Amino acid sequence: MVRTDAVIKYQWFQRCLWMDEQKSYTKEEVMTLAVEYITRNDEELYDVIKASLIGGGKGKIAPTSKAYEKLSFRDMEVKQFEAGEFIMPDLVHSKVVRALKDWKTGNVDQMQLIKTAKYGEPNLVPELVV
Repeated sequence: MVRTDAVIKYQWFQRCLWMDEQKSYTKEEVMTLAVEYITRNDEELYDVIKASLIGGGKGKIAPTSKAYEKLSFRDMEVKQFEAGEFIMPDLVHSKVVRALKDWKTGNVDQMQLIKTAKYGEPNLVPELVV
């Protein structure tokens, strides 16, 4: 069973490909896309954390909130990326780019046909600073 977060990740990368006409990407471009994906909610998280500091708050986010869930995912993805274990579609191959562009969004059965690879490098993802 494919997890919902994997479908969301594939959809995010698919939208990036739809806006671009490249047939494949360099490793550096893939790494840049990975960092963009990991930091996709940073502006929202920054606003939530900043708002929680108002009035002498400690900057903590309620564990039951959507923002807390997004922050937890971000932390997990940063750890994976820094360990070189961030899994994403392997966009250095033109067949993978084409398969992801052609993927019928949400069709879990087709996801297994899209080759993935592990990417990452320490210190590329900016810290979320308030």
